[in-house]
Amino acid sequence: MSTPPCPLRRRLAGAAALALAGCAAAPGPPRRLYRLDTAAPEPVPEAPAAAEVWAIWPTVALPEYLQRDALLVATDDARLQPLDGERWAEPLRDALPRLLRADLERLRGAGSTWLAPVPAGLVAARLLRLELAELHAAALPPGVRCVARWWLEDPAARQPPRAGSATLHEPQAGTGAEEIVRAHRRVLWRLARLIAA
Repeated sequence: MSTPPCPLRRRLAGAAALALAGCAAAPGPPRRLYRLDTAAPEPVPEAPAAAEVWAIWPTVALPEYLQRDALLVATDDARLQPLDGERWAEPLRDALPRLLRADLERLRGAGSTWLAPVPAGLVAARLLRLELAELHAAALPPGVRCVARWWLEDPAARQPPRAGSATLHEPQAGTGAEEIVRAHRRVLWRLARLIAA
């Protein structure tokens, strides 16, 4: 016949269970969400209507480390550190095509740039594909690094494709998440200007 458990053991086991439950429920740092605003980061004169319509491929090729919602800072050549509690409000794979379309339309003229497929009745003279090899904040020098390649293809294959590439660094005034997000916006605006040119 087994003996009943000691009251002291019962109390200790109960205290341990409560402590473990408290650890499991302890909140992490508060989450703050950031989005890339489609407003231009600098004044832009109204562009005349472009001679040809461009369609943007609806997905941007991104490396695996950008397939997450954390804001990342490179601390040296190899390490990326997520900022605690700082997150993108939407996946970059969704935000980047929308942002690129808004910037190119602002630079090339109203109705000049669409996400593929273009509306019925329009014919795209060029299909734009974009690949980002890098897009993250850097600790030294403080700023956002962007490495990109793009291709403008003729869907009807009447003209040869045009390709471009850029390595950009956009300085930031501080190390806070808000300034990092603003620097992301500025570097992507610079990229859109290069593509439009």
